[in-house]
Amino acid sequence: MIQIRAAHLIPAAWNRQLAGRHYWLRLDHFPMAGVTATCSGIPASVTPAWTINGTPVRTAGNHCNVLRPTNPARLVITCTAGGATETVTLWAIRGRVVFHTTGQVSRENQRWRRGAGKSEFGTSVRPWLGVHAWRGRLGGHTNYGAWIEIVGVVEPPDVPTPFHLVRQVSHARVVFDEVDQPPPEPDDTTHPSLQDQTLSPTGRVYDVDSPGSFFTASDPAGRTHDWTLIMQQMLVIGPQESTSSPVDRALAQHRLVSPPRFWRARFTATVRSPGSPPTVDVGGYVGP
Repeated sequence: MIQIRAAHLIPAAWNRQLAGRHYWLRLDHFPMAGVTATCSGIPASVTPAWTINGTPVRTAGNHCNVLRPTNPARLVITCTAGGATETVTLWAIRGRVVFHTTGQVSRENQRWRRGAGKSEFGTSVRPWLGVHAWRGRLGGHTNYGAWIEIVGVVEPPDVPTPFHLVRQVSHARVVFDEVDQPPPEPDDTTHPSLQDQTLSPTGRVYDVDSPGSFFTASDPAGRTHDWTLIMQQMLVIGPQESTSSPVDRALAQHRLVSPPRFWRARFTATVRSPGSPPTVDVGGYVGP
């Protein structure tokens, strides 16, 4: 059996169809001197032969030094000794978070309907990103929100595990008619049922957030809601378990694969004319 102690073993539960042993390691955490792969159970009289991606490498007995790759890579490490061959795969991963704030939700995003349905936007048309208002499907009220699509980008794009995004509130102040609203919970991670956690062919997973609220027929002209939010977004390897604090879990298990990125939502919504539904003006900014 080949072990790589400096890397993380991918649990079988993350991908039941995955054959063999697979490890992962963030490329920016990969030691410059490389990591050591060790093949156990080899008799002292046998000298093993090692290859990485089919290329023979110099070794020290049952140890093989795996040099840090220049770019994200899939490294297939093989040890052959006495007619027996052991193989493991090491994924050197680079992850990052990017934001979409204009146009419509991406075609690759497979879970957008769940979030759009929850916000009453409807599921027949992909939501437009940015700050805007829309009529509630239940009638009599007007919703508004700051729509942002959060994208986790993974290299290599074919890492055979799920990924998900976690979000933490760094600052929040929401004021309705000069009255401060209760602050949100620090962990603002989207529920797993609303996230697209399967890597697309281009190595992406998706989340959509749309902080906002609504006005009803009883709201008079001039009623105003002000929003100031700063969010910290991170990409995590593995499926998102149902837990009260996905951010804390990801940190405790050392599963973050990207540096944190911040995005902001600063916007104001005002009733221009009452009605059922009321006419609402909304403007401001959402994005990094």
